[in-house]
Amino acid sequence: MEFTHTINGKAETSDRAFDVINPATAQPFAKCPDASREQLDRAVAAARRAFDPWRKLSFADRRKLIADFAHGLAARIDEIGPVLTREQGKPLGQAKWEIGGGVHELEAMCAIDFKPEQLIRNDGKHKVELVYHPLGVVGAITPWNFPIILAAHKIAHGLYAGNTMVLKPSPYTPLATLLMGEVARDTLPPGVLNTIAGGNDLGQWITEHAGIDRISFTGSVATGKRVMASAAGTLKRVTLELGGNDPAIVLEDANLDEITPNVGRWPDTAADPLGRYLATLRRVAALAPAVVYPGHGPVIHAASDRAAEIAGHHDERLDAAAAALAEGAESAYDAAQLIWRDEPLGFHEQRFALVEAISHLERLAATGRAVEHRPARWRPPG
Repeated sequence: MEFTHTINGKAETSDRAFDVINPATAQPFAKCPDASREQLDRAVAAARRAFDPWRKLSFADRRKLIADFAHGLAARIDEIGPVLTREQGKPLGQAKWEIGGGVHELEAMCAIDFKPEQLIRNDGKHKVELVYHPLGVVGAITPWNFPIILAAHKIAHGLYAGNTMVLKPSPYTPLATLLMGEVARDTLPPGVLNTIAGGNDLGQWITEHAGIDRISFTGSVATGKRVMASAAGTLKRVTLELGGNDPAIVLEDANLDEITPNVGRWPDTAADPLGRYLATLRRVAALAPAVVYPGHGPVIHAASDRAAEIAGHHDERLDAAAAALAEGAESAYDAAQLIWRDEPLGFHEQRFALVEAISHLERLAATGRAVEHRPARWRPPG
């Protein structure tokens, strides 16, 4: 399969290309075109040409075209899903779920009855109206953890409001997003959505480009700082959605019976199959040392009890997980399958159990029972 950029509604390759790595094997499985600065300039120029006719469309007309794009994406779930799995590492079921979530995001945004003009005051002397205007060309940069659904999020909001877009995916997971560009060629006017792939240089070119009016970035805090600094030269408006470690804070007057089940439920939903979501609740893993207010030990213990109940394992299972990791399981998920193959658990339970297993390795090391193991192939955020 050949992967191409989408610029002004047409497929384009590049003189240069880079390898895309399958995290399950740590081996390249495809080539991705590496956009040049000249290709970015043409993508921005196409978006600027498309902006005026696109903004003049009614919300109903834009809604229909975005819905057509969503339906086109839905029709290719079975094709795009395996590509997303190979480049990102999540199981095929979750890859298809993510694409379906992107479809839902696009359809749900189109269902909003948005009024671009709102009368705030009209008392005979004064008339005040609130009027929303599209900004122009949006430069959207997405991360590797949810490349499709986060791209759909930016596309839905940006295009429905009347803007056009140049979309750049993470160089770790560019291919599924380029396939979204193929869908755009068949469903959206040329230039409304341009998808181009490349490395960090391309990201900087986008953020500092004078023809781009707004930046929407999702990724790490460190990269977000660079994005903001780069965009400052042209005084762009910038939206940053950054990863972080957010604590669960329990105050003194909290009803422990009511809040404990909810706090304890987070580990089951927070950990992903490879521990690589930016959306993880690392805050729960750090709950015991983080919550130091007097009298809140019951919350910690109850949350731990709830987590153990969800995962359905005991200390010997943790020892077995540590041993499996020490034996060199290729991934955290593989280790889970080794440990729990005789007791099938739901996927969330397997994920949480592996988080616990890895934590157990740390505890073993802290007590002097060091265990050498090969960790799962996790990528740094950014």
